Amino acid sequence: MDMLRAIFFLLLFSYGSLFAQQKFNFYLTMSPTLTFGTHFIDGSTQFTSPDNKTGKNTIYPLYSVLDGYPNPGMTFFQNFARKFTWGLLAEAYISEKSSFNMGFEIGARGYKLYSERSVSSLISFRNLSVPLYFSRYRWLGTYWTLKLNYGGHLNYSFSIPQSNKVVNISRSPEIYPTLGGGLEMAYMGKEGKLSFEVAYYHGWRNIIDHVYIGVDNRFGERITATGSHLRLSLKYNFKRLGRTKKKSRLTEITVPAVPEMEALYISRRLKTPEVVELRSQKVSFCFLDDQTVDGDSIQIVWNDSLISHAIGLEKEPFCITLELGPGKNTLIVHAINEGKIKPNTYEIRIQDGDETKPIRMKSDMENSAVLQVIWKP
Repeated sequence: MDMLRAIFFLLLFSYGSLFAQQKFNFYLTMSPTLTFGTHFIDGSTQFTSPDNKTGKNTIYPLYSVLDGYPNPGMTFFQNFARKFTWGLLAEAYISEKSSFNMGFEIGARGYKLYSERSVSSLISFRNLSVPLYFSRYRWLGTYWTLKLNYGGHLNYSFSIPQSNKVVNISRSPEIYPTLGGGLEMAYMGKEGKLSFEVAYYHGWRNIIDHVYIGVDNRFGERITATGSHLRLSLKYNFKRLGRTKKKSRLTEITVPAVPEMEALYISRRLKTPEVVELRSQKVSFCFLDDQTVDGDSIQIVWNDSLISHAIGLEKEPFCITLELGPGKNTLIVHAINEGKIKPNTYEIRIQDGDETKPIRMKSDMENSAVLQVIWKP
């Protein structure tokens, strides 16, 4: 236990250091769980009473959402915590493609015990946890990303002491780790993004003190659980924090400017255009590095005219105001370099009247991103 506490405070200190330097995302999480790893003391999930009075007694995994009804002896929030694990999660970016996550969760684990000839029971126990894991990003187009999450949870579990007709339950508070990971699909197209994750976390030691007396009223049969579980998580990104907030560098440019023939990067291959429809004729386009600032620079071409020879991407947006022509307009973004972390990735925030439309794009030294802007007043 002392070692687990030391690890926890070390990670907390490391996370505080990250907080002082990096960009953060904050999430609210909701996770139904399927609890595994519950057995009788001999490792089996089925036990037959010696005198065969109760017949076969079998332990099954507990699916928190579908199994059982609300307990009238508990509050609404207590019953909700039995059905879903609720959490608050903070994510700190380490680099363009990786991050570290830490938070706090409250929920429950449990099991179902079916008896052939006696009373069947649904048993749950409280579980508080601190998730600690790393994420690796893989972008799938402009708006979606696939994340590989790997790490663990530091858990605190306890049972509410009681005895029903067949199970004696002691409190038995335990601090225990679980290790595992999962795959997460995240939508990055809005300030508030949604993520969906499927993950499995494995425990390896007993964390409960439960005795099933349905097989032997005198001695009972001890039940063990490790807290291993499969989860399906829904995450909502409700807040983003950066290191600094400065006024945008706003530049109003009248086109045409310099012919594109003078650009240094006209030999680049053009990617399939991203298409956006706008209502306003005069629109602000803001360019920024929304991940780790690593020295990326870009060149912008608007309707065959070179707008800027070099723009350094920072957390502080570089904004230009452009006037849309009838029908289709074309914005091309060439990468001057790829910074320290390849490729050159950036976010374009389009201010269309009162509406802000964020679009995430990337260019490299061979391919340039294209945004097709359609004016529909």
